[in-house]
Amino acid sequence: MNILHYNLGLPPYRSGGMTKYSVDLMKVEESMGNDISLLFPGHMKILDSKVRIRKYDIIDKIVVYELENPLPVPLMKGIYNPIKFMKKTSTDEFINFLKNKAIDVVHIHTIMGLYIEFLEACKLLDIKVVFTTHDYYGLCPKVNFLDYTGCICKKRDINKCVICNKYSADSILKIYLKQSRTYRKLREYTKIVKLAKRILKNNGGGKKNITVNYSEEDKSNFEKLIKYYEDMFNLIDTFFFNSDISEKIFRKYLKVSGEIIPITHNLIKDNRTIKNFLKKEKLIIGYLGSTEQYKGFEILKEVAKEIDENCDIEVYGKITIREKFIPKNIKLKGEYNYSMLKDIFNRVDVVIMPSIWYETYGFVILEALSYGVPVITTSLVGGKMLLKNEYGDLGIVSEPNKEGIMKAILKIVNNREILKYFNNNINKGEFDHTMNEHGKFVLECMLRQKEVK
Repeated sequence: MNILHYNLGLPPYRSGGMTKYSVDLMKVEESMGNDISLLFPGHMKILDSKVRIRKYDIIDKIVVYELENPLPVPLMKGIYNPIKFMKKTSTDEFINFLKNKAIDVVHIHTIMGLYIEFLEACKLLDIKVVFTTHDYYGLCPKVNFLDYTGCICKKRDINKCVICNKYSADSILKIYLKQSRTYRKLREYTKIVKLAKRILKNNGGGKKNITVNYSEEDKSNFEKLIKYYEDMFNLIDTFFFNSDISEKIFRKYLKVSGEIIPITHNLIKDNRTIKNFLKKEKLIIGYLGSTEQYKGFEILKEVAKEIDENCDIEVYGKITIREKFIPKNIKLKGEYNYSMLKDIFNRVDVVIMPSIWYETYGFVILEALSYGVPVITTSLVGGKMLLKNEYGDLGIVSEPNKEGIMKAILKIVNNREILKYFNNNINKGEFDHTMNEHGKFVLECMLRQKEVK
């Protein structure tokens, strides 16, 4: 098949789970004899607004194309002026590109930066479009259904949408700068990137008492934006939900067809091993990720204060809060990379993922299981679906609050045999989470879609 993927770009310009997954999937699909190409939202020109697709690079036999003058890419900052995100263009450029490249299937990983006319062109050419759910952009302009106070939005409220977005959104000029070729080039240099991020840093978010002035016209524009994205989603043929959580949220707002396909990446290997949990005096809990509020770190801090004598919590990832406010039994280990996972998972007894948002998946859970490490997570994390196999439980799913997480940790503190039970279950049976197996399954699903008239 000739498959065109659409994501936000390649490392180091873009990072995160969606980028990792989509790039690894493209490589596997190419190795299986398919023609693979990538389209990403690129440079936004100030003086020339014409929408073009141009060849950008060839990487590992994958032809990469840049969409010049895409719609703005807000990332997780939100949207200040919805009108800028609904700009119309012609289908001609997209039709010519798709026809000339003889694309069979388009695999979309986000609709950020993408024009609805691109999807309309696919429909006119009878090209099947599949969409993998990595976040909730399009349903929630802020991506994660968390409001400006850090609380989860159980339903969409247009008044709250206006406040959330206007309070924290980048200006269009800042988005232009972040999508510029100069900024993209600077991403290759770590120190310069950190300086650029400090310069471009937005100070909004996380405050409970804020005042944002908005009009009825603002509300109307956000309603139009939500409708615009709904129309885009309705042009997609099938959804690949990466978990039951993402399926539940998408089906709450849209009538769509699709199936649940848990994702993986190419560094997930069968590294399972039998662990010994009984020798250590203190339970060692591993936390891998940023210390942002929506990741549940604030709750974990409160729990840590009450279990100081029973366990240490080792934190690997980006630290976003001041160290003096962190309990002594939380050990800050700094940022990590994939080459460090073996040592990390050899050290810890259990991994915790206490997210308080509707996390669509969570690679950390799969990475821990691949090394035989049990997991504690909340009922809001999509990856919780991995914590059971035909032999039994592989970890604990708790309620997304202090009481639930405390209860889960103390259950293990008081009975280390539970970890042994989880570890034995993890080590039983086949390990079917490799990228090759996943790639085969995705291709089978695509072939079925291509054959549907």
